[in-house]
Amino acid sequence: MIFHPGRNPNFAADIHLFPKEKIGISLLANNANANPDLVLAIKSILDGDLKQSYSLSRIQQLDVSLTIVTIISSILFLITIGLNKKIRRNLSKSLLKQHLHFLSIMSLSLSVVLLIISIIVLVNHRHIFTWQPYSIATALSSSLLLFSTLFLLLIKENK
Repeated sequence: MIFHPGRNPNFAADIHLFPKEKIGISLLANNANANPDLVLAIKSILDGDLKQSYSLSRIQQLDVSLTIVTIISSILFLITIGLNKKIRRNLSKSLLKQHLHFLSIMSLSLSVVLLIISIIVLVNHRHIFTWQPYSIATALSSSLLLFSTLFLLLIKENK
């Protein structure tokens, strides 16, 4: 198997050579996270196996999961900002502090988990922003934005 990422950050070429069958299959994709098993699926179709099921790669599964995380973080961010005044009026100070503590700890833990996943699974931050799906970078950014907003609200309440 030969894999060449190319000069374009979003382009990939995946080449499999099968010397016994004297064939080679090349998959050119305009998406760097194209499923690496797609070439093998093409080979099995050429061999006559027409019962194929497409399965998501780990990166694609991570992409879907982090898209959901981004949407949830964005909704929580908007709710927190929009309801900040209502919460201040209706909740006691101790209950408001507990609420903000809980949300900030949850968003911080989400940010830490995303950072750990990105460090373990991927190479570095430049790699994340160049080669990986945008959902990884946006999930990390949105969870950090949510944490910083909640942290600032918590500091403001303590004054």
